[in-house]
Amino acid sequence: MATTTEIANFALSHLGETRITDIAQGVESARVCNLWFDTARRAALRSANWTCASKRASLAPLADAPTYGFELQYLLPGDFLRMIRVRRAIDGREFVVEGDKLLTNIEAPLEFKYVFNETDTSKFSPDLIVVFSYWLAHFVSGKLAPAQVEKFRQYAIQAAAAAKDVDTSGSSAIPLAPGSWARGQVGGRDPSTWGA
Repeated sequence: MATTTEIANFALSHLGETRITDIAQGVESARVCNLWFDTARRAALRSANWTCASKRASLAPLADAPTYGFELQYLLPGDFLRMIRVRRAIDGREFVVEGDKLLTNIEAPLEFKYVFNETDTSKFSPDLIVVFSYWLAHFVSGKLAPAQVEKFRQYAIQAAAAAKDVDTSGSSAIPLAPGSWARGQVGGRDPSTWGA
C-alpha cells in the first residue's frame, strides 16, 4: 500500500515538515526518518494484533527446562514481536515470554498466533500505516521538533487503540452454535437475550 518514502512523508506532514522525494536523500529530515524507520516500524507492529502481520506457529520444547516456575520452554521464532494467542491457554497466566523464549507448562506441540516482524510495508493495512506514521513522527520529532515528542507518542498510542476495534479483528464475530460450550457457561441462555 505505502512505500517507505510515503510513510516518511506522512510522518513529516504530522510535524509540518517539507516532503522528501526519497527516504535515502541527503537532507536532514530524510536522514532522521531513515535512521528511525525500522524502530518505528517495530513499535507500530508491537502496538496491536495486526491481521496483516500475523502468523501461526507450532513448536517443540527445548531440551532444557526453565530454572523454576515452569516445566517447559520453547524458542520463539526469530521474527516474533508480540503474542496474540496461545492455544490451550485459558487466561494468559499459563505462560510468560522472556527474551526469545516462551515458558509454560503447556505440553507440545505449542501452537500459537503472533505478530511477526513484517518488513514489506506494501502489505500493511491503512490503519497500521497511520499508526506507523505517528510512531515515526514521535521518534524523528526528537531531532526535528523536540517540543512535540510526547504529543506524537500519545497520537501513536491513540491511533493503535482505535485500530484495535477495526483492523485487528480481521473478521466478524463467530455466532454461537446451539448447545455450544459458551451457552453452557451462561446457564443455557441465548446471548442475544442478555440484558433483556
